[in-house]
Amino acid sequence: MAVKKQVVSVLTMAAGFLHEILSFIVFTMLDLLDFVLCFAFKVADVIMEAERKPCYCSSGKEAITSSGKILVSERGSRRYSV
Repeated sequence: MAVKKQVVSVLTMAAGFLHEILSFIVFTMLDLLDFVLCFAFKVADVIMEAERKPCYCSSGKEAITSSGKILVSERGSRRYSV
């Protein structure tokens, strides 16, 4: 009985390790794909629009300072009940 518990414990640890490794590989590949697609869409934007607009993969500062306009999101009016 003790051997069975030990085997189950080892298999559980091995499965957890395998899960961590596979997750790391998958999300690394997705991050690389995100980087490549972002770069490709930046290039396509420059070619098609002749003006580069910041996208989500730009830093926040670059997105704000690249154009002279600042976009503000309005919350609208709220009613408060007392």
